[in-house]
Amino acid sequence: GLLNYDGDAAYRRDTCFKVGARGHYDPRACLTASGKRPVILVVGDSHAADLWPGLAPYRDRFDILQATATGCTARLYPVDTTNGCERIVNLALRDYIRRSPPAALILSSRWIARWSGGLEATLRDPVVRAAHPVLIGPNPEYSTGLPRLLVDASRRGDPALVQRALMPDPFVQDRALRRIAARTGTPYISLVDLLCRKQVCTTFAGPATPLLWDDHHFSGAGSRVVVEAMMPRIVAAMATPR
Repeated sequence: GLLNYDGDAAYRRDTCFKVGARGHYDPRACLTASGKRPVILVVGDSHAADLWPGLAPYRDRFDILQATATGCTARLYPVDTTNGCERIVNLALRDYIRRSPPAALILSSRWIARWSGGLEATLRDPVVRAAHPVLIGPNPEYSTGLPRLLVDASRRGDPALVQRALMPDPFVQDRALRRIAARTGTPYISLVDLLCRKQVCTTFAGPATPLLWDDHHFSGAGSRVVVEAMMPRIVAAMATPR
């Protein structure tokens, strides 16, 4: 099933999720609020886009806006950048939230040390702070696709195979992001805490449905499980005066 899953399509590729240099992004469809409901704005790379299937069921309560593009972490970029994905992130973080601060701003990315530079400065920016930012930690990550690992583990009768394939970097980044969130007074949601105990992480989102469809992106069902667990924290951040 999930071996042929098209995650990018499920994350709104070529509408609200720009994939690659030639991908398309439509700000009118993705950064326009109805004015009737509180706005949750999701900004980042594919690790922000993979929250869309989980957020979509909440559209009766919130306007869910999305500014996502592969290869750009959720942070402010130079005003004059010509890079396509950086311009999409800036459109959200420099233009949109200045005009209309959302009820919550979700910043999520595949946080890797060399890419998370600039995050602390972004979280100290007064315009970003007025938008009620919530920082989301890294997804668990495996050395190869989780659905295939689960099949192999079951075939070989070796359940520990999956745990051995868990990558250490998200745990390292989780600690670094937690410190940045604490220093800047930003609510932080640790997906490692949510999904893992010690070095063993949840692998299924439901009966026979893997949490991830590849090595580090949530399946549709995985996204729904994760967002449902995060939602009380996101709502709490909306009500917290900064």
